[in-house]
Amino acid sequence: MVQLAGYLNVLLHALALIGLAAGVGGVVFVLAVLRPAVRATATPYEARVLRVASLAMFVTALALAGVLLVGPWGLADEEGVWPVLDYLATGYARASCFRLGLVLGFGVLLLWLRGDVHSRLRWACTLAAMAAMIVSGAWVVHAVSRLEHVATLMVVTILHQVAAIVWVGGVMGLLLCKDARHEPHSDLWPRLLAHFSPLGLACVVTLLGAGTYIATLYVGDWASVIGTNYGIMVIAKGLLFAIALTLAALNHRHTRHWRASGERHGALSRVPAFVEAELFALLAIMLLGASLAATPPAADLQTERATLAEVIDTLSAKPPQLTPPDYAALLADYYSPLDFFNPSTATERAQSNFNHNISGAFVLLIGVLAIMHRLRLAEWARHWPLVFLPFAVFLQVIVQPTGWPLGNEGFFEQLRSPSVVQHRLATLLPLVIGVMEWRVQVGALAATRWRYTFPLLCFLGGAVMLTHTHTALGTKQEFLIEVSHASIAVFAVLAGVGRWLELRLPPPAPRITGVLWTGSLVAIGLLLLFYRE
Repeated sequence: MVQLAGYLNVLLHALALIGLAAGVGGVVFVLAVLRPAVRATATPYEARVLRVASLAMFVTALALAGVLLVGPWGLADEEGVWPVLDYLATGYARASCFRLGLVLGFGVLLLWLRGDVHSRLRWACTLAAMAAMIVSGAWVVHAVSRLEHVATLMVVTILHQVAAIVWVGGVMGLLLCKDARHEPHSDLWPRLLAHFSPLGLACVVTLLGAGTYIATLYVGDWASVIGTNYGIMVIAKGLLFAIALTLAALNHRHTRHWRASGERHGALSRVPAFVEAELFALLAIMLLGASLAATPPAADLQTERATLAEVIDTLSAKPPQLTPPDYAALLADYYSPLDFFNPSTATERAQSNFNHNISGAFVLLIGVLAIMHRLRLAEWARHWPLVFLPFAVFLQVIVQPTGWPLGNEGFFEQLRSPSVVQHRLATLLPLVIGVMEWRVQVGALAATRWRYTFPLLCFLGGAVMLTHTHTALGTKQEFLIEVSHASIAVFAVLAGVGRWLELRLPPPAPRITGVLWTGSLVAIGLLLLFYRE
C-alpha cells in the first residue's frame, strides 16, 4: 500500500504541475504574447486559451485533493485505519489544504474573467489570486524541511516552477492558436512566435539559474551526481531540457528568418511540428520533476552511493542471460512483488536479468529491421512492427512469474503493486504499437491520424519509465537499476520526438528524424540486452 500510495502521489503531483502550466501559463500567454500580437484585433484565440486554463485549474484542484487523500491512505495501519486527523495536523497538509483553496478560487475567477475579458477589475482580481496561489506553493516543496537556506530555497524553487509552467503553458497556448496559420493574408502566427521568443528565453534563463542553485544544494557534490538516484534524475532532466531547448532554437531560427525577410514558409510549415515535439519534451520534464519532488535529495544520502566505475559497469556490454532460471527454484526463492520491503534474492535477480535481456533482444531486432527498411536493404523488413507481437506475449507470460498466468497470485491481486501496474502497462504498449504501426508501414493507416500511435506510445512508455522507481529502500542496488531505467526513458522520449517530427514535418523530412527514432530503439535494445542486477 505504501508503494502504491507513493506512486499515485507522483502521478497526481505531475498532473497538478501540468494543470498549473495550462492555467497559469495560459494566463501569462494571453497577456504577454497573444494580446500584443493581435494588436487589439478581436480573435477567438483568447477565449479558447482562457477556457482551457480554467478547466485545467479544476483538474489541478482534483489532483491536489487526490494528494491529500493518498497521504493518510499510505500511512494506514495494519487494520486499515487512516490517521486522517494526525495527517491534517502536519504543516504540509495544512499548507496543501490552503493551496487547494487558492487553486479553486483562481479557477472560479478565471470563469468570472471569461464573462468579460475587457474588465480591468476582473483581470486584477484574477492576477492577484494567481500570485497568491503561486506563492502558497513555497510551503509544500523540499525546502521547507531543510535546516539551512530555507527561505532562499523556497523562493528559488518557486521561481524555478514558475519559469517551467510559463514555458510549458506558453507552448500549449501556441498550439491552441496554430489555426492562425490558415488565416489568409495574416501574419498572426509568426507574430505570436516573435512575441513568445523573449518570454521563452526569460524562462530558460530562469530555469538554468534557479535549477543550478537548487542542484548545488540538493545534490551536494559530483560524487552524488553519478552515485545517487536524485543525481541521475537531474542528469536525465538536463538531457530532456537539452532536447526541448534544441527544438525551441529551431523555432527561434524560423521566427528570426521571418523577421529578417518576411518569408513565412518555415514558420507556417515547420514550426508547428517543432512546437508539438517541444511540448512532448517539456511534459516529460514535468513528470521527472514530480518524481524528483518525491525523491530524497542526494545531499541527504551519505551512504549507499555508487561509484563512477560501478555506474559504467552497469551500462557496459556484458554477456546477456538468454535462458531463464529453473522455475521450481524460482518459485521457492521468489518474493511476491506485494512484499515490497523484502530484498531481492539471487534467483529473482537472475529472472530479472533474463526478462530484461530477452526484451533487449526483441527491441534490438526491431531497431535493426527498421533501419534496414529505411535504408531499403530489404523490402520484407517493412514488417518490422510485427516483432512487437511476440515481444508483448513474452512480457505478459514471463515477466511476473508469481502471478497470472504461470503463478498462483491473481492478475488483479498483483495490481496492488505499482511495479506490476507499470509492467502490465508496458505489456500493452508493444501490442498496440505492433498492430498499429504495421498497418501504417503497409499503407492501410499511413494517411490517417492513427499513424501517430507509435510516437505517442513511445512518449507514454518513456513517461511511465520516468515515474518508475525502485529506490524506496535507498540501496545502491536499487540505484543501479534506476540508472538503466532513466536512460531507457530518455531514449523512449527521443524516439517519440524523432518519429513525430518525421511524420509531421513537410516531406521530405530531414534524415536526422529517422536516425533519432531508429537509433533510440537500438540504444534501448542494447541497454536492455546488457542489463544486469
